[in-house]
Amino acid sequence: MFRTYTLCGTPAYLAPESLSRDGHSQSVDWWALGILIYEMLVGHAPFRGNNIVKVYESIMEYKLKFPRNFNSAAKDLVKKLLTVDISTRIGCSTNGVSDILSHKWFQKIDWNDIRQLRI
Repeated sequence: MFRTYTLCGTPAYLAPESLSRDGHSQSVDWWALGILIYEMLVGHAPFRGNNIVKVYESIMEYKLKFPRNFNSAAKDLVKKLLTVDISTRIGCSTNGVSDILSHKWFQKIDWNDIRQLRI
């Protein structure tokens, strides 16, 4: 698997493997998708701090909390995207993106309509 060692992106969206500097792959994109979904539904990123170092510490400490009214299917998807262990992170298995597209949170999405630009 291709690995890179660059550190780029919005601090709150960086995956733990990016911060560890051990190299990373497309797994960081699935992590960032989890952050994006969380932020769109809650209004802020799940890992925060007063400065970049505090944000990085928050990511590495991994204390993921959800508001009480957070949609259960969205919560399940976000938790699976924000899994620290890359080998169990959704999207990182041999099925790749198919596991994400078939997740129950996306059940009402017609991916063919999107591919055909009908939406």
